[in-house]
Amino acid sequence: MKNTFFRQYIARFIALRQMHLVIFLLSLFALSGVGVSIHTPSVAAAPTVTATISVGSNPAGVGVNSSTNHIYVANLNDRTVSVIDGAANTVISTISVGYNPNGVGVNSSTNRIYVANGNSNTVSVIEDSASGGTWATKTSMSAARSLAAAGVITDVLYVAGGHDGTGGTTTLQAYNPTTNTWSTLAAMPGRRYLPDGTGVIDGKLYVPGGWNYPDSGLPTNTLFVYDPATNQWSTGAPMPQQVLYGSAGGATGVIGGKLYVTTPENGYSGYYPYLHVYDPATNAWSQLASSPNVHDLPAFGVIGSKFYVAGGGDANGTPSDKLDVYDPATNTWTTKASMPAVLRGSAGAVMNGKLYAIGGYVTGAYYNTVYVYDPSADTWTTETSMPTARYGAAGGVINGVIYVAGGSNSTGTLATVEAFTFSSLPTATTGSATNVTSNSATLNGTVNANGLSTTAWFNYGIASGSYTGTSTTQSVSGSSDTTVSIGVSGLSSSTTYYYRIAASSSAGTSYGSEASFSTTSSSVTPTPSSTPSTTPSPSPSPTPSSTPSPAPSPSPSPTPSSTPTTTASKVYGYVKNNYGSNAPIASAKIQLRGISTGKTKKATSGKDGYFELNNVAEGEYSIWVRKTGYKIYKGRLSVEAGNLEVDIMMAKARGRAVSSMRIIQAE
Repeated sequence: MKNTFFRQYIARFIALRQMHLVIFLLSLFALSGVGVSIHTPSVAAAPTVTATISVGSNPAGVGVNSSTNHIYVANLNDRTVSVIDGAANTVISTISVGYNPNGVGVNSSTNRIYVANGNSNTVSVIEDSASGGTWATKTSMSAARSLAAAGVITDVLYVAGGHDGTGGTTTLQAYNPTTNTWSTLAAMPGRRYLPDGTGVIDGKLYVPGGWNYPDSGLPTNTLFVYDPATNQWSTGAPMPQQVLYGSAGGATGVIGGKLYVTTPENGYSGYYPYLHVYDPATNAWSQLASSPNVHDLPAFGVIGSKFYVAGGGDANGTPSDKLDVYDPATNTWTTKASMPAVLRGSAGAVMNGKLYAIGGYVTGAYYNTVYVYDPSADTWTTETSMPTARYGAAGGVINGVIYVAGGSNSTGTLATVEAFTFSSLPTATTGSATNVTSNSATLNGTVNANGLSTTAWFNYGIASGSYTGTSTTQSVSGSSDTTVSIGVSGLSSSTTYYYRIAASSSAGTSYGSEASFSTTSSSVTPTPSSTPSTTPSPSPSPTPSSTPSPAPSPSPSPTPSSTPTTTASKVYGYVKNNYGSNAPIASAKIQLRGISTGKTKKATSGKDGYFELNNVAEGEYSIWVRKTGYKIYKGRLSVEAGNLEVDIMMAKARGRAVSSMRIIQAE
């Protein structure tokens, strides 16, 4: 007790002495003429809540990235991080992380966010970005439809069939994003909606299965194939017996020139995890390993050489959040990170190596959410929401833009078309060609890299919309228009070439509009002959023959020959893989077609890639080379007297490179 009293006494004594010292010092300052002001802070108004933002369950950690004005909130119970836009005070993204996230660290110099996952013993690293995507409304379809087939062929979105609110339709329409217009094409052979996805192989649209109500009460097993080159439909081999009378509601992925198709609905009870593959080369189906989860009306797409199937209905038709990935190399499935929410009927798209699941439906509610899966991180994020909530919309990607068409919601069946673009995507504008000669030209354009390291190049070819050549590249940076000028050579004389500029960055790839130029004629004139007569005429002939007579007439020939005599030639060479060691490609189909005559010559490459076309008349030809799993080569070839050797360099269907041809020698 005495000790306690003593300590209190000492404390009061020290405080009193300190106060006396302060008064003494103030007196000294005042005597010396130094002004001193003592400010008593005013009492601030009590803080108030200006906004309330809904995030995940049990938010436990917050981090602020001042360079992007993004706030990161770790949601302990949800295993997610909510990303808030500090300017708008809204959640712009939800990211899946590890178990029990409870700490957030920010490196604003690298724009990386670090999230400590307490129960996982891991740290999730998030790449921050100040840019997001924007949506724009485009020209609506002329016919409202949902659950339609859709695919992109040479920068055109094809939407086939669908449900118009009363039943299936046969309507086929094509959307051209350059002109923002729709055109109506040949109707499907039968009604079709809710097919087992859609795939594009060698420039043709494949539509497997689907319902055809009111024509019947069960899904079909028909495979419809549309060829834009002829505007005609055909049928492939029917789907296998395992799907009973037919299938619907599945997903399709194209890998190596083959159609991988899930078949969940058969019109009876339950839903199924079956997977089949269709090979156009043999027109035959085969059964593969079933998926670990059922996916009815999922979002789907191919990334690299793997088939991603997300969400949809489970074995009972209940909306699911499961993501399964199929690897055809091993015929195995792997289950990856679940979607942030259960959804059925989302539109699927693949852009920049990521899977997009757009919109969807759950128990009477329609959604406009956009979930994005990154395979490299096995994580989902949320992108800018679509303006119109909907289910069963058709989707496709053209030149770095996602297009979403049709669908349905509480208002009914939709014809609405909306397009999603990244604000940081490079802007590419095609310019005019300069320095055009008989075999070369300089292609020009501008690119705005929008602050990201960007690579630019040109695609070109002799057919509009089909680019068989690729120029060298030019690096672009900064946030203003940069001139891109790249020379191309090895062109054919007196030929029209079509070209466009392309630019690629971490945000994606964009393309300029198509332009054209025509090469000049060759500087060597075939007539008159460049070899003078050994016995010259006493007076020159005003229009000499291309083959001078050994005893020329003193007057000009009344009908000089201007076209060499047509002779038969041989076109031969090798078909090779344009990657790595240029390995030979066997069983490639080569076809020459005379541009003026319409006559064709065909050949098939052997095991060593060699092919030979004999008795080819002189003239101009279009040349087509096809091989399943590779991009079609389409070009033009001038055949003159003698033999012509060429190499056809084929590019893999899933790569960015294009197939091309090079002339080795003319004999």
